[in-house]
Amino acid sequence: MEKMVVEWIEDTHSTYSTLADRKELQGALKTLGSNAVPTLIAILDHSETAVHRAKMKGLENSRLPQSLRDNFSEEFRVTHNRLNRVVQAFKFLGNDALHAIPELERIVCEPNRSKTSSAAARALECFGIAAMPALVRCRTNAPVEYQSSIQASIYRVYRSELNSSKPEARTAATLELARSPEPPSEIIPALVELLESPQLEMRRRALDALSQHLPNFGPLAGAAYPAVEKQTTSDDPEIRRVAAELLAKYKLAPPGMKP
Repeated sequence: MEKMVVEWIEDTHSTYSTLADRKELQGALKTLGSNAVPTLIAILDHSETAVHRAKMKGLENSRLPQSLRDNFSEEFRVTHNRLNRVVQAFKFLGNDALHAIPELERIVCEPNRSKTSSAAARALECFGIAAMPALVRCRTNAPVEYQSSIQASIYRVYRSELNSSKPEARTAATLELARSPEPPSEIIPALVELLESPQLEMRRRALDALSQHLPNFGPLAGAAYPAVEKQTTSDDPEIRRVAAELLAKYKLAPPGMKP
């Protein structure tokens, strides 16, 4: 079973590009479960050697013979496909591979990596909110040149969690994305949902975020009206004030009615 996993990931001639194409491999991963993790980590660890980095550097040399350039490019294509398959395997394993998070975090943060760091970050994404503490640490601890891609991974995880069936995950994602200067449009209905929270502080934060982001999502403003209008009768005077100011500031009106 383990041999099948390695052979599929290392197979440079296979016409199968995704895990979904290989039912027998899915069976192998399902049987191995968490036992497949050491193999996947080992492949990540050995996919970007010093020789690999030297060849990558060599491509920057305009005097490199075309034959070598072609050979190096082919090697990088094979490496790229290998890493994509490792990420697919982690995605398939899901919770069975949660114990891989510390090793993936280590790989993301190691210096002198590029493609494997990116692949490890994408593998962490597969675990959703469970990997968020590790991704946040990576954003600080990884080499500077990797940090923008790690931030992109964090953004994607939070965006996917906006549709989570777990209220606490949706709330965490909503509040974090609300801090972004350019959150996705899904943030508006998510913030409207938070206005139903029994916690006053949560409603305050949702109203503040709506005040900040509604101008960027004009067509969604009408949909926010009922929830915001409801807050004008809140027991909390601060919430009443902010809600009233929000209605007036953006001239919010009920859906179907022109402001």
